[in-house]
Amino acid sequence: MMIVLFDMAGGHIAQAPITTDKHGYLHVSHPNPTLAFAFDCALYGYQEGGVSTDTIDEDGDGEPYIRWVVEA
Repeated sequence: MMIVLFDMAGGHIAQAPITTDKHGYLHVSHPNPTLAFAFDCALYGYQEGGVSTDTIDEDGDGEPYIRWVVEA
């Protein structure tokens, strides 16, 4: 599985693989520390929220700035 990040126009930003540890917990190793929050939000949404796609909103105005998708 892989988390893929897109800008709001649909352009590819980055992607990172999802791994499973021996206890069944999911982890993502993101190559870019600047995007760590986006990858962590996506993984949380997938693992805890049960969704495979969503957006991440800007704190101040609530406008989405990244769309993420979990691909098999």
